[in-house]
Amino acid sequence: MSAIDQAEPRTSPWWLAGFGALALALGLVLSTLPEAAHPAGDAVAQNLPATDLGNPVTGVLLLYRVLDTLLEKAALLGALGGVVVLAGRQSFARRAVSLPMPAHSQATASWLAAILLPAVLVIAVYLVAIGADRPGGAFQAGTVAAAGLIVAVLVGLRPQPQPAAPSLRVAAYGSFLGFVAVGLVGAVTDGAFMAMPSLWLPFDLGGVKTTIILVEIALTLGVAAILFALAMGAPPRLGR
Repeated sequence: MSAIDQAEPRTSPWWLAGFGALALALGLVLSTLPEAAHPAGDAVAQNLPATDLGNPVTGVLLLYRVLDTLLEKAALLGALGGVVVLAGRQSFARRAVSLPMPAHSQATASWLAAILLPAVLVIAVYLVAIGADRPGGAFQAGTVAAAGLIVAVLVGLRPQPQPAAPSLRVAAYGSFLGFVAVGLVGAVTDGAFMAMPSLWLPFDLGGVKTTIILVEIALTLGVAAILFALAMGAPPRLGR
């Protein structure tokens, strides 16, 4: 037996068997415990029909955990701000976002992307449109839209923008400020900050659900702009 073999610690199978038995015992104990009550979930299930929302996830995120949703958007804006700051430094150089390929392959890729990108846009619109009633929503739709924009840059259908491009900043910060503005209106009308107020619209299109759909549309634009800007500004490399 070599010195290396002697130095290597050995694990006794009895220890493994002991931990396995302990895990099994804990599992059996947990399986016998009575089911815990879920008052928060029960409250959501009881009050959600009044909002005419069919998707409980959207209802929770924009009615009961709306501050969490606001903080998620603020975190994305913070990441975008970091990329914008780094992109403005002369010591960092952005890497060009492109796919190296032969000329004939570039033409084929551009042709395929031109066909697929409208479908990607339709999927993004569909996801945000059904988010109030079925699985979908702003973050899913924004991610799909951002992916389509990234593909358009990769194949050369559109030039690579700066992370701090005015259009991207307007979409990113405008959606966040619009979300906060809706919350301030809710504070005035309903007495709670970030409460979703009911909108008055003709043809019976008003209500909390309409407010949530409009907020989802704004958040979709913001999420798409932020994710697209992050991809256009990263990864930086140290310049010489």
